[in-house]
Amino acid sequence: MAALNHEFEPQLRDFARKFRDACIEARVKRIVYVGSPTVSARPTRLLSTAQETTEILGAYPERIQLISLCPGLLIGPGSVSYELLAGLVRTPPVLFLPNWTRAEVRPLALRDMIEYLVHAASLDTTDPLVLEVGAARVSVSDLLKLVMQITHRSRAMIRVPFTIPRLSAAVLTAATPFSYPMSLELVRSLDATRHGPQDPGFDRANDYFPEISPLSCEQAIAQAIAETDADSVEGRWTDSLADVSYRSSESAMRQARYQDVRRQDFGDLPPSRVFRSLLALGGKAGWFSFDLLWRVRGFLDKLLGGFGTSVGRRSSRELRTGDMLDVWRVVDVV
Repeated sequence: MAALNHEFEPQLRDFARKFRDACIEARVKRIVYVGSPTVSARPTRLLSTAQETTEILGAYPERIQLISLCPGLLIGPGSVSYELLAGLVRTPPVLFLPNWTRAEVRPLALRDMIEYLVHAASLDTTDPLVLEVGAARVSVSDLLKLVMQITHRSRAMIRVPFTIPRLSAAVLTAATPFSYPMSLELVRSLDATRHGPQDPGFDRANDYFPEISPLSCEQAIAQAIAETDADSVEGRWTDSLADVSYRSSESAMRQARYQDVRRQDFGDLPPSRVFRSLLALGGKAGWFSFDLLWRVRGFLDKLLGGFGTSVGRRSSRELRTGDMLDVWRVVDVV
């Protein structure tokens, strides 16, 4: 989940229409979509766009069925929600808890989301469905306490009886890999859930998926921490960033890249060992040269609303095509 820009919103709506129409033309019977919980009182741009996408995909129920599954916070290694919680617990010495941290959500482990999707594909029903899925409802502040408990960290927590979205977004930007616009959208979206309806489809989700028992929030967080510590992150929220590269195709990116070719004799060191060092570039390990300047560059980028170099990397040991590497996108690995 990333902050939407004004250019991307109409493209997303257009894509939803074209995707729905292509499915109808191909005689597809069902679309399974991961939507967002319903928020009627104070919807944000992000939530409104997600709800509008649901409406577009389900506009012709007589021609194609839509099953929209709406989790609260998806918890897993590399997810936005996990990195939000882990960043807030790991970085600031004191945690201020504005009103948005009192928002109650249904956490859902990524593995459970996949299980819901698999079962939804063969669900025995022809009705269009919009269902909330997840574990027991819990506040964001309680989730932060769980992360501290599991990671054995101690932070002073001070409740604040109001929300200043821009101030909260600035704190998130400093504590997490997120850009300021993305942090602001996250704060506003979580704050909006405090004013939304309670559990509009949760009981029905249990009726349709009786065989699925979602992990508790404690189990989901513990599993995400264990897999992150083991460097077992299959995918990351940065994989879907739409506006990092200014090039529209992989071939254009290849032509635009800067090449710095140098030759160095490494003696008897096997090539595989040298290559492993190259694959470890960036992230927490930093860069071979001018590492401090790269970090200054990242700090300035954050001040201007970008992601900076704190985006880091998916894995500390391997790189694959499409991975984000600090300010870079990997377009090839040879």
